[in-house]
Amino acid sequence: MYWRLAFISLACLIYLTDAFGRYRPYRTRLRQCLAREKALYNERTQYLTQISAVRDELWKINEARGNLFHGALHYGGHRYYASKFQFETVETAQAICQSTGGYLVELNNAGEYYAFRNYIIGLQLRAESVLLGGTDQAHEGTWVFQHSGRYIPYFDWIAGEPNNWNNEDCMSLWLSRGARMNDIHCWRVGPVVHFACEVPSSADW
Repeated sequence: MYWRLAFISLACLIYLTDAFGRYRPYRTRLRQCLAREKALYNERTQYLTQISAVRDELWKINEARGNLFHGALHYGGHRYYASKFQFETVETAQAICQSTGGYLVELNNAGEYYAFRNYIIGLQLRAESVLLGGTDQAHEGTWVFQHSGRYIPYFDWIAGEPNNWNNEDCMSLWLSRGARMNDIHCWRVGPVVHFACEVPSSADW
């Protein structure tokens, strides 16, 4: 009866007062009332435990994000994250982006392109290039986004690019050439190449 007086409602306190009298029905009602109060207390405790678990999980996610990616660019209702490490294959980079609720960056217009380009330049990455979500692997010279499959509507190629040297079928920003567009291999070959993910703001990550 005294398990948690702090959580006993006013109704139970009334029954508690009357239960010390001579009327048995009040003692029965008191037991029932306390049982309900205990059930509510257990529910509250379980709820608080779940909140604590979610908070811990969010902390782990934020810690993992900080280990994998630089701080985000927020633009047009999306977030953009540049990786802190180089990619091995485009499939690996895509899988990592998908695990965040996103995909390899898709630059649809000049505004988005320059916002992202300035973000990348500002990071001062120790990398040769940053992989984007574009490819002409299916049909040489026809560039599409890997995630959405749409034709890429905006380009800012470096002079002489894309040149398809030794079957370069993926798109990047070449940092040492002004962070403009260049075609590269879809797997790691020599130079350090990071990648970037685009995540809708509605995603939980």
